[in-house]
Amino acid sequence: MAVDPGLAHLGWAVVDHVDGAFILRAADVVITETAEALHKKRRKRAGVKRKRSGVRLMDDYLRRTIEASETLIPAVRRWRPDLLVVEEYTPNKGQSGGRALSPTSMKTERLVGLADALALVWGIELQHRRPGELPGATKLEIQAEVSRRVLGAQGKLISLGAAERREHVGDAIAHAVLGLEWLLAGEAHGNDKG
Repeated sequence: MAVDPGLAHLGWAVVDHVDGAFILRAADVVITETAEALHKKRRKRAGVKRKRSGVRLMDDYLRRTIEASETLIPAVRRWRPDLLVVEEYTPNKGQSGGRALSPTSMKTERLVGLADALALVWGIELQHRRPGELPGATKLEIQAEVSRRVLGAQGKLISLGAAERREHVGDAIAHAVLGLEWLLAGEAHGNDKG
């Protein structure tokens, strides 16, 4: 199983290897909206001019993390993978300390932490992968590669519609394949670690 963490779009995928073929067992994307976006929609429906929601940013991050966990926890529980691969997030390249902690990195790290905790609690082997390890230079190339290599991936990606949804699920599928290849290499060498 692999997770492409993001607070707006969290992609996850379960890929299996059977008789020499990679098979997509399940995949989806969890989408959460900011409190401001939800507030704006409510006010628009009510015909009221927009005012700020008044929700603190960190409270909003927590609400959205909980929303994402409501899908991710049951998926991990159901599939109980041998390995959970989590895409690493590289905050503000070249920065360190407080400068490296942008709002985006803080949001993403919450989901990385959630995935890490699930692996630890359920005794699932955990692996972090960098985005640069994925096959292809662009998101579309990654999606084309997983569509070619993983049975069921192309249909799933098409069914997701919007590009952002396909991007995060495509990355999760690709990371799952990398994790499976690592596991298979370990089995071929007669050890647990590849």
